[in-house]
Amino acid sequence: MRKSLTQPPLNTEPAPTLPQTTDKPRPFKFGLKRPSLNLVIIERVEWFVALALLTLMLIFCVVWIGLALTRFNAHQANAVDLGYIAQIFHNTAHGDPFRLTIYDPSTGPDRYNNYFFYHAEPIMFVLAPFYGLFNRPEVLLIFQVLALASGAVPAYWLARKRLESRWAGLVFATMYLLAPSLQAAALSDYHNVALAAPLFMYALYFGWKRQGRLFVLFALLAVSTKEDVTLLGLMLGLYAFFVWRLRWSGVVVTLTSLAWFLAVTRLIIPYFSGTSDAATLFYRYPAYGKNAVEIATTLLTRPIYVWNTLPRSEIFAYLTGLWQQSGGLAILNPLMGLVISPVLLINSLSNNSWQHSGGAHYSVALVPFLIGGGITGFGWLLERHLLQTPHFKFLTPLRIKNIGLTLALLVALFYYVRASVGPLTLHTYAPQLTTAQIRHQHLLDQFITEIPATASVSAQNNLVVFVSQRRTVFLYPRLLNNEEFARYVLLDVTADTFPQQPKAYVQSVQQLLASPDYGVIDARDGYLLFERGRLPTPSTPILPAAFYTFTDTNPAEINFNNLRQDIKVQTANNTEFANGKLKFLGTQVVAQYQIGYFNPPLEITSYWQVLSPPLSDLQVVYEFGNGKGGKDEVYCFTSSNLLWKPANSWQTGQIITLHDYPVIAGRFNNMSVTISSDKSQ
Repeated sequence: MRKSLTQPPLNTEPAPTLPQTTDKPRPFKFGLKRPSLNLVIIERVEWFVALALLTLMLIFCVVWIGLALTRFNAHQANAVDLGYIAQIFHNTAHGDPFRLTIYDPSTGPDRYNNYFFYHAEPIMFVLAPFYGLFNRPEVLLIFQVLALASGAVPAYWLARKRLESRWAGLVFATMYLLAPSLQAAALSDYHNVALAAPLFMYALYFGWKRQGRLFVLFALLAVSTKEDVTLLGLMLGLYAFFVWRLRWSGVVVTLTSLAWFLAVTRLIIPYFSGTSDAATLFYRYPAYGKNAVEIATTLLTRPIYVWNTLPRSEIFAYLTGLWQQSGGLAILNPLMGLVISPVLLINSLSNNSWQHSGGAHYSVALVPFLIGGGITGFGWLLERHLLQTPHFKFLTPLRIKNIGLTLALLVALFYYVRASVGPLTLHTYAPQLTTAQIRHQHLLDQFITEIPATASVSAQNNLVVFVSQRRTVFLYPRLLNNEEFARYVLLDVTADTFPQQPKAYVQSVQQLLASPDYGVIDARDGYLLFERGRLPTPSTPILPAAFYTFTDTNPAEINFNNLRQDIKVQTANNTEFANGKLKFLGTQVVAQYQIGYFNPPLEITSYWQVLSPPLSDLQVVYEFGNGKGGKDEVYCFTSSNLLWKPANSWQTGQIITLHDYPVIAGRFNNMSVTISSDKSQ
């Protein structure tokens, strides 16, 4: 029926008359209507909460950026993490995607010079242009901490919405930032997988909010950080499909994660590594198989064998540590535990104890699931049980919620104090460097300026990161690949000799000194810089006296009052050997505390005064006792001072510093140190 175009009749009833008032009309004022008192209080609370959250994030950034840069400046960054990642970013930003020469074999196709032979992390395509603006490894450390801190925002949002409490939002944001597994990633060079933590935290929030497109975006960005994270993406997609009922979004994330995992393990890594399967992904599981199929078969058909091979005490400590990082609440959402089960299995089965220690970067991607599981699990517990039962008059539902949140925060804080190395912990990370060591580190800049920016370099483990901004860089003792020889070789004989043993390292350097292909162009304080084709003149000594200054000890720079007095040192005052005498002056033991290691490596330095020079090579023997009458560990080493400056060249009255490479000695109550003739020479 056609609608009438005529307008309805107007209401002809007279308008109601307003009551008369004697008050004068109020003058008109421009501006907004004055808000109510309740609205003002709510707005101020919101500003206070926002300020508190930003303060927590700022503290996290200041602390962990400071510690990461301290570690970097102390020359503790490794070639096999920050060094090669910096080179990949540099080459990708300069038009040579994923080129990596630190790891590739000496011979083989050019495709071996590609990071995809070892890992597949396409998120580097997104980050490389930004890295190209700065082209400095330190930028990666700063960016990593800022990215990790950003995950506190969705953690707050999720807890604020799910638990209907701003206090809950601050509690879970704080637990996220306190998680030692998150902090460990910030203090172990740079890894793209660390970015999965904030990305998954955003994905969990948008998934819970049923915002499918944003959930897919952040979930797939997280999956692009590392190949094994695809398993988390696959499980999260299934969780979204069945729990959140995000049908299409769950299917997209699940199928994309599965497709990428198969592509990486079956096509990409096998192609770039030249193997039939992704052997570089499974080399840490020799007890169970060589590839994914063999490992899965072993797990399904030989469960008793698998159980007997597991380090059960270590894994139990690992799992309980993860549980404590969520304040003990993650256990309330077992489905979220099912989501992270593949990565838990990967870490638990590995023969590398780092993976199931909670340290380094191996567990950082699990943190958002622990926090998200704690939030949703606690919300379920409140709704289904705690708030539905009768209470005492003073025990209101709000108080029950706040008591539970406070207890959870205390559990997470207790674990942080015990397991982390940040401020207010039992073992704060703080490298203790002597004046001589600081002077030695500053000297490195002068050596780097002698190397052209585009020249190929072979460098020692602790030096690779400082010369990684170039197309070709090798990890010493490697000097060539299928394309070229290293034009320069940069070494530091006072540092860790990884991947060589100390004596093998010294032999390789001596061979390089005798090589007709390389000549020394600079040698000072333990640093050596070689150039290919540069030959020393016959009248010039191979190594000048300036090279050996690292063996000299200035008594004025040693604070003997700071030597460890709580460790019982058992040694004779005048130890005689090989017709020589040394006077023991003291020992300094510095524990290199790391997240995940409750028995940290020990860096031991002993001081001796030469009464008469010995005539033979020496070795230092440390014995660590448990206080029960027996000796737990015996560790022998030859200091770099002894390797490079023979004992028979010492002068009477000279103070000798013997510094060893870190040793893991477990827990001990007393220590003895002796020095004797090196019978292995």
